[in-house]
Amino acid sequence: MMDAQELSSAPVRSLRERKKTAKQSRILDAAARLFAEKGYAAVTTSEIAAAADVGVGTLFRYAGSKAELLVSVMNDRLAEGIEAGLAEAKGGRTITESILAILRPLSEESMTHPENMIAYEREALFGSAEHRDSATASVSRVEEAILEVLQLHQALPRDPSAQLGDIAHIIYAVLYLDLVKVGIGHASIADLESSVERSVNLLVGPLLDS
Repeated sequence: MMDAQELSSAPVRSLRERKKTAKQSRILDAAARLFAEKGYAAVTTSEIAAAADVGVGTLFRYAGSKAELLVSVMNDRLAEGIEAGLAEAKGGRTITESILAILRPLSEESMTHPENMIAYEREALFGSAEHRDSATASVSRVEEAILEVLQLHQALPRDPSAQLGDIAHIIYAVLYLDLVKVGIGHASIADLESSVERSVNLLVGPLLDS
């Protein structure tokens, strides 16, 4: 049990934590909005701080750099896609529809601000260890979501020696390259649906939704 002093300090800590969370949310929301409107390169930390109604010093207490903000924003977008895709799969949508929903945030970024995707990829490959770990974890969650979609539909690998996890990895790798092509103007976003269907049909056997 907490003593009297601990009880009296608990509301103070709770209020402090709520204020901290609110500021962090405002900063991330402002960064997401400005990155979407202007693109990563054109946005400054001063603009983000002003939009979030905090000082630049406060911003840097919550995020060490603009790159860190981008990684956080993109990771949040990936999480939104995962949630939407799994909801569609559980709601009876097809494998293709569900995977497209998972990848929709990435496809939207590739279409509207490819530089945001490029900057995110750069941080994932060459950024700080923390940024690499964070981005890698998000990518792993995307693959896990694709795997869960396959499992929900009771899909089976066409190659008996393959595992569904391998299939999910291959599907994501192929689609990621397709998204890169979209970002540099060498493919259309409309081609993604047929790419998902080809990958699924090549790699997995009879489906419950077929």
